[in-house]
Amino acid sequence: MNKFVKGYFIGKSIEIGVAVAALTVKHFTSGLPKYIDKEEFIEQSRKKSQRKRLSR
Repeated sequence: MNKFVKGYFIGKSIEIGVAVAALTVKHFTSGLPKYIDKEEFIEQSRKKSQRKRLSR
C-alpha cells in the first residue's frame, strides 16, 4: 500500500477516535449539576477559610 494512503487512513482513524472520545466526555460531564446549592457553597467556603487560618 502506498505510504500516503496508509498515513491518510491512520490519520483519519486517530481523528475519529479523538472525536468519539470528546463526545463521550461531553456526554458524561453534561449529566453533572451545573450549580451547587448556595448554602452548601457558603459552608464549603467557611470550612476552607478555617483551614487556611489554622495552617498559618
